[in-house]
Parts: sequence; structure tokens; C-alpha cells
Amino acid sequence: MIDERFSYKVNSEQKIDDSYYIEDVIKSNTLKEFNVVSVEFYCYDKNNNLIGIASDELTHLEPEGTWNFKATGSFGKADVKHCDLVELFAGENNY
Repeated sequence: MIDERFSYKVNSEQKIDDSYYIEDVIKSNTLKEFNVVSVEFYCYDKNNNLIGIASDELTHLEPEGTWNFKATGSFGKADVKHCDLVELFAGENNY
């Protein structure tokens, strides 16, 4: 599920050794404060087989804040063809 209170765009995907990195910025479009924000990408090979998950998590995001995320997955020698964002989750502070 993608939380619609946020906007994002992926500009950088790269493989270094056995790890795959997806980097960019997530922007909160709300005046709420969050105690956790996480992203999860499913990554596929050229035959559209799921080869793994790349993810990252932040423990605090200010209202209308931005987060430079770096989702990481370790897929061995598998050749990543593309990754799709499948979850952008945010937990609110309730105090």
C-alpha cells in the first residue's frame, strides 16, 4: 500500500557487488509528525521473476519533512531488471 500523504520519485538505482540500491527523496505532504516511515520495493529479473526486496526505514519525520532514503537489497549475482514500490508506510505520533 502506498500512503497518499507522501510524494516520491526514484531517480537512482544501482548495483554494487551483491547489493542493489534505490535512492531518492520522499516528501510528506501533511502537517502530521511521523514516528516511523518505511519503503519497500519488490525487485524482478528480466523474466519478471521476483528475486528479492529492497527496503529502508526512518524513525522520525517532521511535518512536511523530506527523507533521503536508500533502500537496499542483497540479491547475490541475480540481474535486477526493475523494482516496483509496493509499500510506503507511515506511523503517526499519538501524543
